[in-house]
Amino acid sequence: MAQHSANILIDTRVFLDDPDILARIRQRSGTPFLIAAATGGLECAPQDAPVGQNAQALLRTLGKRPAQPMTALPDGRALQPGDSLQHIEFRGGALFLLGRAGDQAAAKLLQLARDYAMILISRDRPLARQAEAAGVPVALWDGPPRRAPLPAAPAPASPTPPVAPFALPSTPLTESDRPLSVRQLPASGAAIRTPSGRHLRLGAAISAGGEGSIFATDSAGEVCKVYHPHKLSELRRRKIELMVSRRIERPGLCWPTELALNEAGEFIGYLMPRASGRTVQSSMFVKPVLEKNFPHWRRRDLVNLCIAFVEHIDFLHRLNIIVGDINPLNLLVGEDSRQLWLVDTDSFQIENFPCPVGTVNFTAPEIQGRHYGDYLRSKEHELFAVATMLFMFLHPGKPPYSQQGGGSPMDNIKAMDFPYLFIQGEDNFPGKNAPQGPWQRIWSNLPYPLREAFHNTFRMNRRTPIDEWQRLLQRYRYSLEKEHTSDELFPMGFRIRDPMDALCGKCGARYIESEQWLRSMQRQGKQTWCPECVNRANLEQMADQSRRTQQAVGLRLPLLGQGFARPAPAPAPGPAPRAAPRPAGGKPPRGFLGFF
Repeated sequence: MAQHSANILIDTRVFLDDPDILARIRQRSGTPFLIAAATGGLECAPQDAPVGQNAQALLRTLGKRPAQPMTALPDGRALQPGDSLQHIEFRGGALFLLGRAGDQAAAKLLQLARDYAMILISRDRPLARQAEAAGVPVALWDGPPRRAPLPAAPAPASPTPPVAPFALPSTPLTESDRPLSVRQLPASGAAIRTPSGRHLRLGAAISAGGEGSIFATDSAGEVCKVYHPHKLSELRRRKIELMVSRRIERPGLCWPTELALNEAGEFIGYLMPRASGRTVQSSMFVKPVLEKNFPHWRRRDLVNLCIAFVEHIDFLHRLNIIVGDINPLNLLVGEDSRQLWLVDTDSFQIENFPCPVGTVNFTAPEIQGRHYGDYLRSKEHELFAVATMLFMFLHPGKPPYSQQGGGSPMDNIKAMDFPYLFIQGEDNFPGKNAPQGPWQRIWSNLPYPLREAFHNTFRMNRRTPIDEWQRLLQRYRYSLEKEHTSDELFPMGFRIRDPMDALCGKCGARYIESEQWLRSMQRQGKQTWCPECVNRANLEQMADQSRRTQQAVGLRLPLLGQGFARPAPAPAPGPAPRAAPRPAGGKPPRGFLGFF
């Protein structure tokens, strides 16, 4: 299509249908150009179609990084009088916006391609014929290149037999448990064996918890969990025997592979694959920690974790295995966001062995307050926990019912008091007490179908199935890869669904604002601010409030070293607390009306 070092002028309609054409041009050492005036009509593209999403991606780039004016083409040729040229970085490379006053778009395409000796790419056949008649090199675009189907993978010589699902009873085991005594509990350096006749030696202790300790072994990639003496029981042994009766091998799943016995042949624990990484709770559920541990991560990495997580759950549910205690302490993550480990699998609910543990935030409203070991959880119960975990991945560390004020987590869950705004047709769910910080911005930048799934689960008590989560997350990842939506871990601004160019009333920078919000503020005689200035003002306001609180507390505390034997005289009454001053132009705008 393109010649070496050729300048390629792309019909805007081609670009909107096939933005990957930029990469193909660059791969052939070409330089892509668009007509600058055409970007002004991008706002009219239908936002619910790929064309509109591609338009929004370019508008967001122009809003975040203003185009840089140039006085000559990249190859050094001067611009003709009255023409303009701007440079932006888009989709991994340079894109140039060439402008000329007057004339319709089609005529302008021909003139610019002719005057600057460019190759024209268009889907318009009449325009292509005009270009040929005018001596302009033209390539007729008839759609993105079609990829040849991949050859079918050869069938394995001896396919692994499918694993039989476990039974799915409705009532838990009710018989009494009894403790198991052992003559010797092995430690580092001790020999252990398995019922199949394998002999292993324990290495260094890796970790320890309330139930037991994890030891390395002399078998590569395999570790041993040794229970504490008071945790060894008949029912625990029977549950592990049931688990190892299925040969379940799945990357990222620490499923028991064999019982572990001491040298006397007594049950002391089990063997399992060795996991890697750190807990999700400790490594990524606080913003500075997340940014320190994974400095190169983007939002698509969070979506990768979500997809890996729901794929694990889908696999387990197909085998009638209920995790039960879904929580960020039982998930391990490393640098590769596509890999996620599930640990503590011996607490999973298997047949009539209930999962005896859980946490309030991940417990469905209808089973809140019940003793976990007294009943069997259902897959429907688990869908609530799955949605909660996905929400906390996408809003790093923030539970869905966390809010300003309100009741306890249990009360909020039982009342289904979900604090995030959502509009569904004519129904407006304004939300209340939504938490301060980045959470509402993250929420507004999620695709509508994903927000709808959370809304249905957390407010309407209509839980989203696993296969639907998989579909929604795959679509979200695709949108992020194609730059249809913000890939920032913590977006600086709300997603704008009726974008319009605006000037910041504080710093004067150009940015994209909601047209509805902008018109509303103009009618009130108020200015709007760019996201950076709004965030800075919010931080200054919070810092000022914090200083005032510290000063108020300091007035009521004795000085260090004074002791408490003799109370200090009461301080003179200070000025009544007052709100932090608002910036000129009124309240820093947030643009809620236009974002939803």
